[in-house]
Amino acid sequence: MTPAQPPPGSKVVSYAYFRSAASVYEKEKGDSALQFQQFLGLIVRAHHVLWKGWELYLHHDRHVMSLPYWPALLRMHSEGLLTLWYEGVSAVTPICEMMLWRLLPAFRWLQAEPVAVVCRDLDVIPSPKDRAAVDEWLASGKAVHVIHDAGPHGGVMGGTLGVLPQRFRQLLGMSWDALIAKAPLREPGSEQNLLNSS
Repeated sequence: MTPAQPPPGSKVVSYAYFRSAASVYEKEKGDSALQFQQFLGLIVRAHHVLWKGWELYLHHDRHVMSLPYWPALLRMHSEGLLTLWYEGVSAVTPICEMMLWRLLPAFRWLQAEPVAVVCRDLDVIPSPKDRAAVDEWLASGKAVHVIHDAGPHGGVMGGTLGVLPQRFRQLLGMSWDALIAKAPLREPGSEQNLLNSS
């Protein structure tokens, strides 16, 4: 899917859904289709309760389109419950580049861009605490927000990140293409290393 640009002044909660042999969910947890599928319905329901006024974007690869849950995602897209963004995929697309798809709304539109983009993981259900932390961040006026909600979490985490797009790009000083070309993105965690070093 390649929908039109978002309405002016929109705010976006952004997810990435893909399958890769390099994923820990494929290697250690079996079928990642089931790993994430079990959360999707809950995420959509919770989004429309907790994130009222925010768009829900799901960036996906072609493999997701062959999963049993794909018709349900298409129906939710057609009903306006989420927006599907087909990002394509090739055999050489690094896994951690696909993980960074969540940040694409902060780079994709230079006019009518979202005023805020929040990136989240597909295996975490939205919570009131999460929304409250984001509201506190937006009130602060700061360009970047990261939630550290567990002991192992530190630095810039791709799944707990929020950005104000224009100011975030200014801080980075680079385009999307320059960002993903800056470092190899094949090893697990390399996208977070890239975000922390940029």
